[in-house]
Amino acid sequence: QAFWLQPSKLVSPRPTASRSPPSSPPQALSRPSLTMNALGDMQKQVMQKSLEETDAKFASSLPWYLKACLPCNGGSAVETLHSFEFAVPADQKDEFQDAYKAYTDTKKKLK
Repeated sequence: QAFWLQPSKLVSPRPTASRSPPSSPPQALSRPSLTMNALGDMQKQVMQKSLEETDAKFASSLPWYLKACLPCNGGSAVETLHSFEFAVPADQKDEFQDAYKAYTDTKKKLK
């Protein structure tokens, strides 16, 4: 008989005897932990939306010659502008620095 037609010796056969019941039923999540999970999920969604809005704001003001560099920074207009800070107008540098710091802090919290 060919070797591929022989039963595998690596897989053990299923036991026919009945298994003993578990010693204790699995614990259901308590109400407070469900609420905390829901709040955590909502907070993550708000932070993700904040990141997207910040990216959209800076994407609209991104100079045309930097739009080709968006894929180099994961498609993020904020990261692209940070890489090419010389393109940020002088009167907007402080606003951009604050926005970039908030953007990176939010990204760290999401991880």
